[in-house]
Parts: sequence; C-alpha cells; structure tokens
Amino acid sequence: MCQPPTKQIAMAVSKAIDEPDASIRCLRPVRSSKLHRVYEVVLSDGRILELVMPPPSMLRLLRSERQIVNAEALVVQWLSTLLSEESSQQPSAEKGFPNNNNKSTLLRLLPRLVNSSMPSAESGTPHSIYQLRGGTPIASLPRPLTKQERAEIDIQLGRLTRQFAKIKSPTGRFGLAVSVLASSKPATSQTDGSRTGSPSSRGPIEGSHTWSAAFHVMFEGVLRDSEDMAIMLAYPIIRKHLARLSYLLDEFTTPSLVFLDGMDNDNVLVDIPAAEQRKNKANQSGGSNDSDSDGESSDEEEAENKKSSNTARDRRPESHTPPITDGSIRIVGLRDWSNGIFGDPLLATAFSNNPSKELLDGYHGTCTSKQLPTPPPNSEEHNASISTRILLYQAYHATVSIVTEFYRPRGEGTTRELAARRRLTEVLMKLEEVVDEDPKGSRHRRPSGELSPAKKLKPDEKEKSSPSRRHETTIQEV
Repeated sequence: MCQPPTKQIAMAVSKAIDEPDASIRCLRPVRSSKLHRVYEVVLSDGRILELVMPPPSMLRLLRSERQIVNAEALVVQWLSTLLSEESSQQPSAEKGFPNNNNKSTLLRLLPRLVNSSMPSAESGTPHSIYQLRGGTPIASLPRPLTKQERAEIDIQLGRLTRQFAKIKSPTGRFGLAVSVLASSKPATSQTDGSRTGSPSSRGPIEGSHTWSAAFHVMFEGVLRDSEDMAIMLAYPIIRKHLARLSYLLDEFTTPSLVFLDGMDNDNVLVDIPAAEQRKNKANQSGGSNDSDSDGESSDEEEAENKKSSNTARDRRPESHTPPITDGSIRIVGLRDWSNGIFGDPLLATAFSNNPSKELLDGYHGTCTSKQLPTPPPNSEEHNASISTRILLYQAYHATVSIVTEFYRPRGEGTTRELAARRRLTEVLMKLEEVVDEDPKGSRHRRPSGELSPAKKLKPDEKEKSSPSRRHETTIQEV
C-alpha cells in the first residue's frame, strides 16, 4: 500500500537523488522483522529506492542497537570500497583476501548505498538510502524450504561466512564494526554534509587490542542492559566464567569480519526460481478478485508495481547475478548489515544453535575439492579451547535473547524467554566443568582494552571450578 511521504523523508530523498525533475510518487513500507524501518521509495521516473530509518522512538533498544542505521551504512560503504578496489592498487594479501573471485562474489551481495545522514538540524533523524535490493528473507518465503533447498542454502551460508571471515579489521583491532570503522579514518562529511557520530554507546571508540577485551565489552553491555531492567540473571556466575576463561579468547588473534545474524532466516535474502515465482503470483492473484469496487485500483497498482520492478531491474548492473551456487535457490544478500563485528567468526549465532553438517561443510570448505581447505587442529587442547569459546558465545546469545524479551515483549515471549533461560543454565553448568589451565597464570585478569567494564568479583566468587573433561565440537577455526 502506498502512502504519501512526510516532509522529512521528501527532503532526504530529494538530496539523495539530486535530480530536480524527479519527485516521490509514493512510499511502500517493507515488512521486516528487523528493528529499523524500511520503505520502498517510488520515484516519478520509475526508479525505486530503499529508505532505511531508525526504529520508532518508543521502541526500547539495547546498547548495541542504538546506531543500527549508521552501523549498516558504515559497513556497506567500507566493504563496497574495499571489494571494488583493483588488485593492482594493493596486494590481496594486505587486504586479507586470497583472490579476486571472493571479492566479486561478496560485492554482488552488497546493497548500493546512495546516501546516508546522521542526525542534524536539517535532516532530523538518521537515515540511509540504497538502491533497491532484491530477494526475500527465508523466514518470509511463501512456503518452507525443502530438505534439498535447506541443504543448498546451508552450504552457501557456510561458504559465505568463511569468505567474510577472510576480511580483516583495517586497524587490527577487535570490536563492533561501527566502532572500528569509525576510527579507521578521520571524521568526514557524508554526502549531505553531516558528520559521522560517535559510536561510543556501542563500545570503545577505537575497538580493543584483544578479542577477550572486545568480547568483555559486548557481554558486559548486555548484562548492564539487564541490570537496568532489574532482570533476574546469574550475574556473578556469568562474570566469574568470563573473567576465569578470558585467556582462551585471547588465543584468537585475528580480527575477522563476522555478521552475528548473517546466517539467520530473517536476515538472509534468497532468490527462488522464476517458474515458482510465477506460480506463487498466480495463486495469489486467484483469490484477489473478491471485490469489484477495488478492481480498477488493484489493476493500476499492479501495473505500477510491474513497471517499477522492470525499471529497477533494468537499472541494475549486468554483473549483478545471484551468486554462490549452481542450484535453484540462491542467496542474494542480507536484509540487515548492521550487526557486524571484527572478532571470532564462531560468534555467529548459527554456530551456537546446532549447525547442520552442510553449513559446517561449507564453512570448512569440505563440500568439494574446489573449496578452501580447512587447517587441521593442532592438538586436542586446540579443540577444547574452541569448545570452551563456543560455550561462552552460547552464554552470550542466550543472555541477549532473555534481555531482548524484556525490552521488547512480543507474542509467546514467555516461551522464548524460558527456552533461553534453559540454554543459559545448561551452558553455565558446562562452563563449571571446564578446567582452568591458563599456562600464563593470568586467571581473573581484567580485559586489556581501552574499556574494561567487567565488575570486580567478590572473594567468594573466585572459587575454582571442578575439573572435568572438555566438551568436543566439530567446529574449527578459520
């Protein structure tokens, strides 16, 4: 359904397109389970742009969610520049890329940023404008994926996650991408003249020197969000394990790019075969003739949508073909690029939720002989270290799930909260069994980054955990 633009939106779009003859015909809200508001902006010349705005002001946000519009624009702009550079200008090894094939594959997934703006007296709320991105979130498909399609998608997601992990932090620091990228260059003006705002609410402005420090900042931020709402959690136990086992996090020394929700069904955009699209459209149109009074309006809207879609398709670059697979269903992008970090790729939520064999095969490069080889683990100790890191990450994700249900209650929220609490309890019990064997004798040390927010432990909380076997996992490092 189309709606007229507000004065604020009209001003933002007019600055972005910079064409006096083009005007906004209407706005179409885009359904999304993500926090930000998304609109399709239909212009008078037939073009369709995508406007991304912050969540409504009455929506309560976690600390890590307060700059999602700016974070997405920073990540997309940086990746687009990095991936578009000619290999002759800078050796691939310096960028962390093995070859140009990965560059072109990832570049096709990125939306094209037209304009971004931080809050100012003129522009009001922050916003970003992109060229229309295609695809449908897996969670919004008209039917569930078949077993074969799920396997194809999981293989693609594993490969994609590994390819992103080969992109390294431009500053060598760990942390949220919005913090690291904002500090990698001086504050510069956006296309509309506004300056990039400080990402301090998301963590240290320049990132952290170690992965343990960065992860402490992220976890402590969620715990403080929880304390602000007086949510009942095992705070001393969580903080004890985080301090006790932080030396295992420091074994990961390469700040790799990972999108925490980059493999989630509500964020992955896919393209289904054209034949099935026609079939779905026919089924939908079969039940749309219930009212004669709306017939003329529906026909006009359908013609307008068809014209706009064709125009948008014609304006896409010829090389913008769906990537990553030879199968029938293909990944064409992400709905939200704001949840990126430079750290351990295993922090992605999919690795904490019983990843499928196909996803792990794609990640390790064991699907075919053409994929990237996976280095074998150095020892059983190496495997145990990864297993413990996964447990810490599972504790983090479970805590985020619990806190989110209190900040933004939804239908069946109690069921989700109880499930997350069960997961957190199970993980904390497993962490109690992990033997503390820091070879450097640096147990309970505070993070070494610029910001060390973890609260001090009480004397009775510094008990050693009982020895037990470490839990094995099939996930290996990049």
